[in-house]
Amino acid sequence: MHFVRFKFFFTKRDPDNLTSRYDRAAASWHSSLQANHYISAYQQVIDEALSCSQFSPAQAPLSVLDAGAGTGGFSLALSYRLNNELNFDLLDPSAAMLNIAQQQLRYQGYSCSLIHAPIDALQNACKRYDLILCGHVIEHCADGHAALQTLSRVLSDNGIIILAVSRPHWCSRLIQMIWGHQAYEKATFIEMLRSSGFSRASATRFKKAPPKFTSYGYFARKSAGGNSTSRNSKTIKG
Repeated sequence: MHFVRFKFFFTKRDPDNLTSRYDRAAASWHSSLQANHYISAYQQVIDEALSCSQFSPAQAPLSVLDAGAGTGGFSLALSYRLNNELNFDLLDPSAAMLNIAQQQLRYQGYSCSLIHAPIDALQNACKRYDLILCGHVIEHCADGHAALQTLSRVLSDNGIIILAVSRPHWCSRLIQMIWGHQAYEKATFIEMLRSSGFSRASATRFKKAPPKFTSYGYFARKSAGGNSTSRNSKTIKG
């Protein structure tokens, strides 16, 4: 849920401080996502995920969780690509971000509910989702593997998760100095997905900069039966 903001200072991993900083940045966040081509990147990985996964949910409306929704960029990108009736649950620790996301989705005609909390608040959730979006969030979690396991648990059998995650690169390192997050090698993150209950995991390189250098897109399925031990991962692009 971060992007390039060239104001350099070193930061430590502090969830409360991170949330307050996102609150302060909320007003200009979505326009910055667009200017830095992150909305285009989200649309790219959504297109590839839906095409490669042959995702065809039986029921309507489609239940979508945007985990770390920010101002709703990933959800809006999905709404531009699907004609299905979509019901969004937007989860984020930043109330200011959530309020803007809700306004933007309602303006597009979509129903959404807000969950003002981090991912680990879903550990005891009963609801299951057909599709989960997660844009630049796992790398901010103290335990990324545990966060993925939580998302796997709330994903319906044969549901899809679509993610954008920071990758190692000098451009990404500059952003890390500001936001204090991690960056994952492709093979490492694919294995994290596999060991967290996902199968058929794939990664793709974004076409436009800066996402081309700072992030990878990922998508995976949840197989019926829950946690998967399959090593059936597709060839990684890029």
